[in-house]
Amino acid sequence: MELTNQPCVLTSFGKDVLYTNQTNASVWQLSDNGNDLHLFAGSDQEEGSTDGLVKECCFKIPVGICSKFESVVYVGDAQTNSIKLCAKLKECAHFLTAIGCLYEVFSMHDRGAHISVKSSEEAIGLVGQCRDA
Repeated sequence: MELTNQPCVLTSFGKDVLYTNQTNASVWQLSDNGNDLHLFAGSDQEEGSTDGLVKECCFKIPVGICSKFESVVYVGDAQTNSIKLCAKLKECAHFLTAIGCLYEVFSMHDRGAHISVKSSEEAIGLVGQCRDA
């Protein structure tokens, strides 16, 4: 992958380096020896706005990045004005999925977003899905 004149932001990730590719809405990992480069998070084919497992995260315009140990990466997304959390730990990703379910159950939403009020039966079913997430 060539990065000629493309803005990017770097962070350390263990011995490797992660960097944002704003043009392709993705995060790439460069090995410490400089010979291995691969897609870490996001997709070169499509953009979006999704937290979760590293391979499922999507961004619109990733402009900032930092990491905590070798398990969690935070990506600042300029287009959505949000911080995306990319987790390599499956348990962490499942926890975030369950939190998302709870947000839906209790009709929590971003300011200005359309809400969908749930009936008692729908809410109980969604709580069950949170447990299974």
